[in-house]
Amino acid sequence: MKAPPPDEADATSSSIVADVLVPVAVDTAYSYRVPTDLRLELGQFVAMPLGTRIATGVVWATRAGGGDNLKSIVEVRDWPPLRQPLRDFVDWVARWTLAPRGSVLRMAVRAPDATAAPMPKWGLRKTGKPPDRLTNARTRVLAALEAASPMAKTALAAMAGCGTGVIDGLVDDGALEAVELPP
Repeated sequence: MKAPPPDEADATSSSIVADVLVPVAVDTAYSYRVPTDLRLELGQFVAMPLGTRIATGVVWATRAGGGDNLKSIVEVRDWPPLRQPLRDFVDWVARWTLAPRGSVLRMAVRAPDATAAPMPKWGLRKTGKPPDRLTNARTRVLAALEAASPMAKTALAAMAGCGTGVIDGLVDDGALEAVELPP
């Protein structure tokens, strides 16, 4: 029986090092120690420390090695792994275009980021409480909300012909409140 190649080392061993390609503008993969309780496959997405943050990368290779002085992989992401043809394609595009492999990987793996919920958008509506003082600009803001409510702050300021500071003053007075807009 032939021993596996070094890039396909058994990840259950206690001295395994994973080379993780991170989707940043760097050409080389970073080496991380694989904790004994993790079983890694090539192409798997993992979370690992990168500088002062926890980043996501792709296991590009595994090999036997000490790795005692290396940082550890934090966890395995529950995302489908990148198959070998796509990893080969990332390497080929990087060589062909002279681009860092991490940049090419970033273009290839945007899909997991797209599955996150979109950031909520906020609008303003009247609360029913009259403002402490009523100016011409504040009157125009309240009248604009009669036509369409809730409304985004910049759209409301444009419709009322005033600055966003007038709207902030109405929020501070309690005459307007922020609500989440439908997607």
